[in-house]
Amino acid sequence: MSCDEPPPAQLLEGIAQFNRGDVRYLCQGILQIGAAFRHLRRLNHHGTVYMLTRGSRHLAPFAPRCQRVDVQARLDAAAAAPVSGFSWTE
Repeated sequence: MSCDEPPPAQLLEGIAQFNRGDVRYLCQGILQIGAAFRHLRRLNHHGTVYMLTRGSRHLAPFAPRCQRVDVQARLDAAAAAPVSGFSWTE
């Protein structure tokens, strides 16, 4: 497959099925919490808090586990992130 060709029909159908289900929120939450920790490493307070909040809201309905993913561990990590009292300057 090259970038000039359209994606296969099976791929498009798989994406459509994925987007119809609630599992997309599980994936979105995991990605947002990961992005929050990236923001944290870059000392971006607003981005950290925003992504931790959104990601946690997406993940909460799937706790404690979903599809063999330890959702509770991700929620615990998000809750323990040092967003208050953290020195936002190097």
